[in-house]
Amino acid sequence: MPPLTAKDKKGRRFLSDGLPVVLYCLLLFIQSANPPVVRKPLFPFADKAAHMGMYAVLGILFFRAFKTPSTKRLRAVFWAIAASTLYGISDEVHQAYVPSRTAEAADVLADGLGSLLGIGAFCFFFPAFREKAPPEPEPEPEPDRPKTGD
Repeated sequence: MPPLTAKDKKGRRFLSDGLPVVLYCLLLFIQSANPPVVRKPLFPFADKAAHMGMYAVLGILFFRAFKTPSTKRLRAVFWAIAASTLYGISDEVHQAYVPSRTAEAADVLADGLGSLLGIGAFCFFFPAFREKAPPEPEPEPEPDRPKTGD
């Protein structure tokens, strides 16, 4: 099997790290375009807890997408929280135009906090996640060829 080219690696990286972000954002968009599933909250601030849980997952997915072997962990954490929070803001703007939904600044705070907690938990439970680049495979040695007689 020939070695992977940079283009092949980039395509595989998008499928493993980028596509889940896109699909999850699409799921959140579809969910927020519909009326709430639960009319009466199960407990006080249940909607904020739901926001935190959903955006914890989104924060982890963004972190995985931003964290490459050459990217520092703190930089990836910053961009993942920023991207999750910005998506949360866009989601609240979207909900402002959906009948039966309302936009709340507290939901954006819950989104940002959820992404922070999700990424923190992910980094705690998976401390070695892409800390360094995996070693390159050793090239196979060339077989010895018999010398032809002169």
